[in-house]
Amino acid sequence: MANATVLPYVMRYNAESCPEKMVKLAEAIGLRPTGNVAEDKYLLSDALLELTKALGIKTLKEQGISESDFDMLAGDVLKEPVLVKKDVPGFLANRLQHALFREAISIVENGIADAKDVDDAIKYGFGMRLGVMAPMEVIDNAGVDLTYSIHKYLFPHIENSTEPSKLLVEKYEKGDLGFKTGKGFQEWSEEDIAASRKNLIEGLIKVAKALDRL
Repeated sequence: MANATVLPYVMRYNAESCPEKMVKLAEAIGLRPTGNVAEDKYLLSDALLELTKALGIKTLKEQGISESDFDMLAGDVLKEPVLVKKDVPGFLANRLQHALFREAISIVENGIADAKDVDDAIKYGFGMRLGVMAPMEVIDNAGVDLTYSIHKYLFPHIENSTEPSKLLVEKYEKGDLGFKTGKGFQEWSEEDIAASRKNLIEGLIKVAKALDRL
């Protein structure tokens, strides 16, 4: 472990099968779990098998927890703990996720593609690969030289705004909030919403089983 005051980890845990262990771990490191993982706002459903949660962890010695005790608790609960070496806004997973969201919204805002096609390009394209080979491994696999060439050409043309997009602000101010209101970047009936949530849960279970993570 590092000697930092805060040791943020990104933890993926099984929210259905081990809530008591998650509470035990959270209490051991000085957190106050809500008791409802959906309220943690990283993913949307109580029934998801794997959630991503950023946890700020105080220095283990200050909490009276040995590294071996922590590793034992973590190993019992977590699929794959990931060390974040600096305490930064968004930790790790949220930074990556919202960098993608920013570009996705920009593509829609600039009329390059509509919302569904943006999603489909990810779901049926490179998104299928990410659970098996993620960005840093992809770069090494394809070649740092190739990535350099692509970035040199492409980066001037992709979104780099440091503020929420005008389109996102417009929808927020109009009250088009997505599933909550039946309209966001797309329109959603009650049946559509139910089907989307069901597909998410069933899809994650299938993927987890296929990758031997369940």
